[in-house]
Formats: sequence, structure tokens, C-alpha cells
Amino acid sequence: MDQNIKRMHNFALKVGIRLNTCHTILRNDKVNTIEDPNLKYVFESLARRVHYIICDYRPPNEYVFQPIIDVVQKIGQDFLRIRSMLQELNEDIEVIAQTGWPSWGFNENLSPNNVSNEVEYWNYMNDWANENNFPLVMYEAFDTPWKNDLKRANDFSAAGPTGSAGHHGWFRRFDNNSDMFTYIPKVRGLWILCN
Repeated sequence: MDQNIKRMHNFALKVGIRLNTCHTILRNDKVNTIEDPNLKYVFESLARRVHYIICDYRPPNEYVFQPIIDVVQKIGQDFLRIRSMLQELNEDIEVIAQTGWPSWGFNENLSPNNVSNEVEYWNYMNDWANENNFPLVMYEAFDTPWKNDLKRANDFSAAGPTGSAGHHGWFRRFDNNSDMFTYIPKVRGLWILCN
């Protein structure tokens, strides 16, 4: 890994990684207090080597049954704490928040998934990111219905036929039974504006 990072530096490229485990450090006050030695090593070594970390973090179960604005404030505080903890190891590291709310289907966090909640979450997260000058990636621009395996009839996970995996987009596929990839906004006439 170190040799690849050095090679990227020679080309003046920034090196980063996307993690879906950033939230695990929230159980601790600082990275150096993480009890699991493997997890501690991963965070310490990555934070010191890369330019940025994209933290993929969805609202946990204990947040999702509150008003969306409260969910955003709590997850926003979590992102700020994650960034603070990682910047203790590398003050120059950029932490990018990645999050989303599905518009349909079952999700492991049991969130109430519908278009209204998705739109509200996107809009409040955009406001939060602008207020906190925090880089934000929302997933996803487009629904990805092929992520839901319709052949797994008894699978009630997010990737099963009734799961939320393919329904995080701002745009939905016009006709899932067609080979055409035509997408339309989920809410007619509603477009998100990001600063």
C-alpha cells in the first residue's frame, strides 16, 4: 500500500478510501482508545496514509423513528466527531460524508422508507453540509433496481426483492420492465439544488 501511495504522490494525485465502518469509532473517545487492535490499526494506518476518507454512514436504527431534521442533526454530529477523531491522527485528512435514505423497501435499520422521507433527508443533509462546510456525497443520483435480486423470494434483506438497496436515487427508472434506461425525478417538478 505504501508503495502505491508513493507512486500516486509522484503523479500529484490524492489517495483516498471509502469505508462503511467509520461509525464504529464512535464507540470510543479517541482512535487510540479503540479496544479491537485490528480496527485500531486500520483507522490509525489509513488516517496517516491517505488524503481523504469517504465515510459511508446511514442513520442507525435508534435515529430513524425521529423527525428527519433530528436524524440529520444526530448523524451530522456523528460525522463531525468522526472527522475530529481522524484529524487527531492527520490534521490534513479530508473526511467526506456519504449517506442516503431509501424511498422504498426494507432496510436493516428499519427506517420508514418513502419518497417524502428521502426528499426531506436529502434537503436537510444538504443544508447541514453547507452550514458545516462538510463535503457530502448522497447516494445515489439514480435508483439501481438491479441491486434487488427478484429470484431470492425468501430473502428479506435490503438486497432481496422487497429490499431498499436499489431505491436510494433522486431519480427513478421510468419503466423497470423495459431495456431503456429512462429516469425521471421521483417528485414531479422537484430538483435538488446543491451549493
